[in-house]
Amino acid sequence: MPNKDDPGGRALSPSFALGHSALGFARFNAGKAVEAIGAYEHGLRLSPFDPQNFVWLASLALAQYFSGSRDAALQTAMRALNIRPDGVPTLETLAICCAALERLDEARAFVAQMRQEKPPDIFAQMKVHRPEWAAEMTSMLRKAGLPE
Repeated sequence: MPNKDDPGGRALSPSFALGHSALGFARFNAGKAVEAIGAYEHGLRLSPFDPQNFVWLASLALAQYFSGSRDAALQTAMRALNIRPDGVPTLETLAICCAALERLDEARAFVAQMRQEKPPDIFAQMKVHRPEWAAEMTSMLRKAGLPE
């Protein structure tokens, strides 16, 4: 029987962890950081031991950052780092958070660690659609000691 609140059958199952995490990623890439947070958090609650959670946590941290919750972003990024200590998107987010919070020694340490790795840029799509966010990220990374 069709759902009267979702006649086209497009609703996301409330128990589909990956779906909610992907929805958070899509919302974040669309520049809707505040809306992304709830989806990321829901997906993480549904699947707290998923070995890929470092990806969702790093993305959640950046959404928190751009929502103005810099301290929460730093805490979330640290959770991601505990899962995957060499994750460059996480290191990048940590450097940005620390630079914004004037914790420059820590920011520089994360930049130094980040420069040792060669990862893909998982935030590339968001940076294309939100150049002002990309500019702020670049500014904070420069402040954290990343060379031009």
